[in-house]
Amino acid sequence: LLAHLADHVRSLRALTATVAGKPKDDPDVTVLMATLWGMGFQNLIMPMDPDEAEAVQKRLQEWIRHMPNARAGITRKSRSGT
Repeated sequence: LLAHLADHVRSLRALTATVAGKPKDDPDVTVLMATLWGMGFQNLIMPMDPDEAEAVQKRLQEWIRHMPNARAGITRKSRSGT
C-alpha cells in the first residue's frame, strides 16, 4: 500500500510542478503540495462555505502566479550586484 501511495504522490508532485511552472524537485512544489494537503485536511475538519472556498481558491491561484521563477530563485543577484 505504501509503495502505491508513494507512486501516487510522485504523480501528484509532477502535476503540481507543471501547474506551478516549476521542476518537480523545486522547494516551491513541496510548499505548494503541503499547502494543498493542509487546506484539504482543514476543510475536512472545518468545511468552508462556498463563498469562502471561492475566495481561497482565487487567492491560491494568485499566490501561485506570483511564485518566484525557478530559474531566478534565490540565486538571482540584486540590481546593486550584491
